[in-house]
Amino acid sequence: MKKTLSNSQNLFSLILFCLLLTLFSCDQVKEPEFQTMKDLKFNSVNLKGDLRLTAKAVFSNPNPVGIKISGMDLNVDIEGHEAAHVVQQVASEMKPNADFSLPLTIDIPIEKVVVNLKDTVTSIFKKKKYKVEMEGTIQVELLGAQVDVPFEYEEETELPLKPI
Repeated sequence: MKKTLSNSQNLFSLILFCLLLTLFSCDQVKEPEFQTMKDLKFNSVNLKGDLRLTAKAVFSNPNPVGIKISGMDLNVDIEGHEAAHVVQQVASEMKPNADFSLPLTIDIPIEKVVVNLKDTVTSIFKKKKYKVEMEGTIQVELLGAQVDVPFEYEEETELPLKPI
């Protein structure tokens, strides 16, 4: 009987030690951070007259645990005018203590970028650059709670020469 009591005391002590170690050794959990946007470009024009804008939003997860990404809400302005609003469900995960790239593909009606066909042709051949601004949030699950992580980005890019 005495041996059994000793084993249960040891088990309780070990569990208590592990809990205390976990509580006092962990830093506070932090939200992921937006780092930058990579490879922002107009890739092509489709037959409907939409410009396809692609990019990779890079976020950093500073936590020792993975974080699930569940959605994205994004506004795109071109030359200061609203061009697109994208709400998308995402099923992805950021690895612990690592950077994560979230691929973006946005179809924008060409009339939201250029006013008329003459401007479009001129823009393509003169390689005019357009200011693209992106502002939005990604929705992540952080320790069981939904958190919106904001991001903003601005860059200039050219229209594509090739149709799809």
